[in-house]
This record gives sequence, C-alpha cells and structure tokens, in this order.
Amino acid sequence: MPRYLLDSNIGIYLLANDESVTNFLRIITGEGASFFFSAISECEIRNNLRPGEHLRADRLLSERRILVVDSKVARRAAQLQMSQRANGRSIKTPDALILATALENELSFVSRDKQLRFAQSEYGLEFIEP
Repeated sequence: MPRYLLDSNIGIYLLANDESVTNFLRIITGEGASFFFSAISECEIRNNLRPGEHLRADRLLSERRILVVDSKVARRAAQLQMSQRANGRSIKTPDALILATALENELSFVSRDKQLRFAQSEYGLEFIEP
C-alpha cells in the first residue's frame, strides 16, 4: 500500500477545504493508502489554526498519523542541509526535518513547496504536488 508524508502546507490547505488537496486525500485514502505528518508539521499546522479549525485539526493530526523526529531523522536532516549548502541551496531546518522524516520512513512526499522539489532528483524522494 502506498504511504505518504503530507507537508505542513498540505495540512493547512486541507483545513481550509482546498478542493484539489481534499480530492487528492479522498482518492488516496479510498485506495487504502496511509498518510502521515511529521511532528514538525503538527506544530506548524497548529500554529496557523483559525477559529473553528481546532476539532478538525485534532482529527487530522491524530497520534497515529504523527511521526516523531528522532536522532536518526535529525542526523539525516543535518546531512541534507550540509549537502544542500555545498550546492548553494539553503534549506530551513523545519523543511529539512520534514524531508528527512519522509526519507527515513520511505514515504512519498506531498507538498506544494516547489523549493523542496530537488529532493526528488537528488534523493529519489517521490514528490507529489496536488
């Protein structure tokens, strides 16, 4: 079964009822796929909640869908940042941690952040932009 890591922006779009993101999630879950968020994304999403979104966020961000950022993920994120810096590209620590979470857990990555597309060609991470 396919497994996906949803970026913070995808969670925010879901809570805003973005049609293309909602349809994407409906399709993948209908096919039996699993989706997850990094603990970093949970923080970013909850930090951007608007009034009335808290209950929906609680359902979306249930514990079974949150992947922890452990030492392996942190080390991979640091390596990712160092290699990208050597390539002349700066990557923010939260983004590096989220990408490292997808890589460590062998998940496809769903995001609308075009600046993170490099992970597909450079690391073989499937990048999906709904």
